[in-house]
Amino acid sequence: MVVAGNEFATDLTMSRLCRDLDKLEDMSIDDFVQLYDQQMTELLDKHCPWVESVVKVNRRCRGLTPSAGSHNDTPELPKEASDVHFLTKTDVSSLIR
Repeated sequence: MVVAGNEFATDLTMSRLCRDLDKLEDMSIDDFVQLYDQQMTELLDKHCPWVESVVKVNRRCRGLTPSAGSHNDTPELPKEASDVHFLTKTDVSSLIR
């Protein structure tokens, strides 16, 4: 999804972060950070919504010893193992904080 940069800039300009700068000067740093987080989350959810996807990871493990009962030095064929990992919005948030 491609969004024109002007739409994001317009919404940011109309947000509480940019409307009344005098009120921002009177806020504590904790209140400002909370406002910033809330406003930016709203803007990002609107302009680049969260999309969840499933990632399939394939790993190949090679045998390091020759196959049992074999008379040559050919290692065992690789065995395939698959894991499915679900990455949630909460997982990502905890990684970047």
